[in-house]
Amino acid sequence: MNKTLNRESILAMQPERELDSLIAEKVMGWRYKETVYSWGEVLSPAQWIKPNGWPVDRVPNYSTDISAAWGVVEELEQKKWFVTIRNRSASFHLINNGKILDGTGIVTANSTPESICKAALLAVLDE
Repeated sequence: MNKTLNRESILAMQPERELDSLIAEKVMGWRYKETVYSWGEVLSPAQWIKPNGWPVDRVPNYSTDISAAWGVVEELEQKKWFVTIRNRSASFHLINNGKILDGTGIVTANSTPESICKAALLAVLDE
């Protein structure tokens, strides 16, 4: 996940686990904890940790499942982003005290969940 993220690389991503993992980390605030070994034994398996400290075994399919993608929309709105969704496109606008600021963008993709995920990553790219 040390890949350089910019607009072009985000828009070129396929709706698959790498995109889902980036959403978990960059948008949802999860962190990845590597497996801990001692003398060849697994002491602690690799897992994702939510901001509340709860471990999660698997990242949701944000980029392919609309119900999971909707959680991304809700997270963006909590961060004061206004999200508009239309058929296979998503736009995002930063709102401060009720005013739309610069930092808007529109993403069109092959599916609505994919467009939501890509718009979300672009929204938080400069945070």
